[in-house]
Order: sequence, then structure tokens, then C-alpha cells
Amino acid sequence: MNFGTVSGIDLRLCAVLSISLALGTGPALAQTEADEKATTASPAINLSNYFAADGSGSGTVVDERSPQVFLEGNGTVSPRANRTEATAIAQVFPAPYSTTAGDLAPTVRDRNVAAIAQAEDADPDAATETESTTAPTPIETRVLGSEAQWEIGADVVFLRRSIPNVTTSIDGQINPDDGSLLGNTNALGTGALDFGLDTGARFSVGYYPDPQTGYELAFMGLQDWRDTETFVSAGNENLRVAFIDPVRAGQDDAVGLGPNNTDQVEDFVQARSHTLRYESELDSLEFNYRHALTPPSERSFATLIAGLRYMSIDEGFDLISDDGATRLGGNIGTYEIDTSNDLVGVQIGLDSGVQLTPALGLGLSARAGLMLNFNDQSSEFVNDNGIPTVLTGSDSDTSLSPMFQVEGSARWDVTDNFTLKTGYQFLAVGNVATAPSQYGPLEDLGDLERSSALYHGPFVGLELRF
Repeated sequence: MNFGTVSGIDLRLCAVLSISLALGTGPALAQTEADEKATTASPAINLSNYFAADGSGSGTVVDERSPQVFLEGNGTVSPRANRTEATAIAQVFPAPYSTTAGDLAPTVRDRNVAAIAQAEDADPDAATETESTTAPTPIETRVLGSEAQWEIGADVVFLRRSIPNVTTSIDGQINPDDGSLLGNTNALGTGALDFGLDTGARFSVGYYPDPQTGYELAFMGLQDWRDTETFVSAGNENLRVAFIDPVRAGQDDAVGLGPNNTDQVEDFVQARSHTLRYESELDSLEFNYRHALTPPSERSFATLIAGLRYMSIDEGFDLISDDGATRLGGNIGTYEIDTSNDLVGVQIGLDSGVQLTPALGLGLSARAGLMLNFNDQSSEFVNDNGIPTVLTGSDSDTSLSPMFQVEGSARWDVTDNFTLKTGYQFLAVGNVATAPSQYGPLEDLGDLERSSALYHGPFVGLELRF
């Protein structure tokens, strides 16, 4: 066979083999593509373990893509008796809900999960805020009578006392021809005095058998106001006391002076200087019953106060007149007045406050009372010259005096048993015998005059509870 013949046979065989390969591999490729599409569309579910779980131990591999039937002993075809395909699928894909009413009710955990999921869908930061935000801790006021039953307080009190406005002296020139006053006259008096802030103290002891009830004993006092002022005549011994007319001094029989007997008051009518001295003291003692009007655990509180109070107000007022060296050797005349007030009565009030923080609180206290005032005054007028003149007078009486006190404070609880406090208070007492109010004409030397007294100022202190 020559080379050409062999070449022709080889070409024909190649063609036949190509056709055969095409016919043989085509269906296989098609089946492979179909299997891949089926796998992508719906993943195969392996049920063989469930159908073989009845203990048959046949070891037969089950094709999941074809329905499974089994031969019974009589040769009939039937599904597996105790495990069906539906049962197997149910175990692979368990139902999300049960059919019982109890299981259908969502649990607390389910509701919390659902709420958080909903919050995260609405606002991603909401869940974090919800978890980090907690309810504010309730602020409780300081409660006495539970663990602590005793309270001791000590304050340093700074008080200013009002001064009655009284004209005591007139600086005016006298006409030598007829004794009348010439030109303008200057009225001088207690307006030139100023007590300022005087330092005192306040102490209190409280017993609280329960959170609703308390008893308190308090003392405030040790105040002693003093001030002095001297007026010097602008002219030549032109000062005179305001209630004496120098022109008529020699004819004023009401003060025990005969005609032309001006020397009996000469220390006061033509003086070189007048000196005023004013002194006042205050003490207060009170016993109170306290009853809480609000529950002790609230932010604000109110306590009713009712009790007894004693107050003592003692005063002294002096006018010292120096008639100068040109008149009888510069003699001195004095006009001295002393008053005393002892007040006893009842008072009622209210303590209230609010807690800004567990440690910081603000308080407001008000008290009003009606007191029986046992008051008296004594006065002495002395003209010290060659023929001394001494006039005296006194009086005593009992009257009713109203009292009102208000106080605002801020408190800082350093510990549960120790508190620092500061504040401001006002105390007013009416219808009391003040010493400057008794100053007046000598014919009224024995009369009792009354006015009011106002005290106010700051305080700082501490409280100890046990």
C-alpha cells in the first residue's frame, strides 16, 4: 500500500472518530449543565439519614431526587411505616411556631429583642442610648428620728439692730439782746449712731424620737451693741438739748425752775459739746415642738413648729453735755435712760426646704408670736453746777408685743451626720420700750414710751447628728 492510500484511510478514520466523540460527549455535557442548574436553583436535601434511621441497616444509598418506596414482606410497595418524607422535612425545617396558645404568646425576651431590633432599624444609636440611660436615683431629704435621734447645732450670728430716730440736740446761735435763735439751726440726734454688725451666737439641741416628731431647745444672744457720737458746737457754746427752749428756760416752772434760774439747766442750753451713748442687748430662749407635715423621703419638706419663747431686750441711752470752760468751770450735765423688756409668749411657725442634690438643700423658716411684755424705764436728769439739779422719773407696764422672724438658709451635708449651713435672718419685735424713745421734755420724765426693734444679719454654723 502506498503512502497516498494510507493517508486517505487515516483521514476517513479521523472524521469518523470526531463524529463519534461528538455524539458520545454531547449528552454527558448536557446532563452536567442540567445538574449544575438544578443544584443552583434548589439545593438537594439529603433525606437518607432520616429514612435509614429506623434501624433497617440496609446500607442502601437513597437517591434524594426520586420518590422512595419500599417492599413489604408481601411484595407490595408502600412508604416507610414510621418515617415519611413529610416527617423528615419537618425535622429538617421545624415549624417557626407551635400550634399551642401558650407557645404562640411571645416571651419577655422576645419582646425585648423585637424592641431593640425596631429601635436599631429606626435609629442605630437608639439601642446604645437605651442601654446606657438609667432612671435617676430619687433624692431623699435628711431624715431624723430613724437612725439619728439627736441634733446639736451651733451658729455664729451677725446682727444689725435698728436705732429709733430721735433729735437730741440743736446747734444754734442765740441773740444776746433777746435770747432768740439766730440763723439756721442744725438738728442732731441718733441718726448719727450706727450699731453695725455685732457678733453673737446661737445654740440648739433637738431630740427626734421618730421621723414625724421632734423637740427643740434653742438659745440666741450674747449680742451687745454699743455706739458713741459727739457733737461739737460750730459757734461759741451754742448747743442745747432739743426739748429745752433757751429763751424760756428761766420761766419753765414745769421742770421745777424758778424765774431767771437758768443755771439749773445751764449745762444743757449753752453747751460746747453733746455726747450720745447708746447700748442694747438681746437674748432669746425658745422651746419648740416640731411635727413633719410631709413624708420624709420627698424632695421638699415642711415642718410645723409650735412652742414657747422668752426674750430679753435691755437698753441704755445717755446724753452728756459739756457746757465748756467759760461757764462755771466747764461743768458736765447728764441725762441717763434705762429700759428693760422681758417678753414671754407663744409662737407658731413653719420650716420648709427643698433638696437640690442629695447633699445640697435650701431652706426657708418663718415664725410669728404674740408675747406678754413686762417693760419698764427709769430716767435721771442731772445738771452739775454750783447748785446741782437732779430730776428722776420711772414707769413700768405690761403690754402685748408681736414678734415675727424669717430665715433663709443653704445647707451642705458633708456626711450623713455632719452639715454646714449659712443664711440670713430677720427678727422684728413690736411695742417694746426702747431707751431713745424715752428722751423728751423733763415734765414727761416718768412716762413710758414704746417703739419697735428690728434685727437682721447673716449667720454661719454647723449641725451634728447622732
